[in-house]
Amino acid sequence: MIKAGDRVACSLFAANRVRPPGTPPDRLDITREPAAHVGLGHGIHYCIGASLVRMELTSAYLAVLNRFPELRCAVPPEEIRFRPQAPYGVETLPVAW
Repeated sequence: MIKAGDRVACSLFAANRVRPPGTPPDRLDITREPAAHVGLGHGIHYCIGASLVRMELTSAYLAVLNRFPELRCAVPPEEIRFRPQAPYGVETLPVAW
């Protein structure tokens, strides 16, 4: 717990590194609980590589859709739950192919 008068240091290098103790942060683990994304920063701290990341994600999405051309949402749109605040997105997105 942070108390009044305590010093707090924030590290952008540690962004999105929250994980259970004893698990490696650089290993893909699809069962790991998600952490709020803060890696691209905000305002004057906005990541200079954000455009590249978005371009890479576009390529990745296209590759998935080309690999699974029948990919579709497995639930009706009204059943998809959205996050109420940043980072905006969906809680889960069940798909089928």
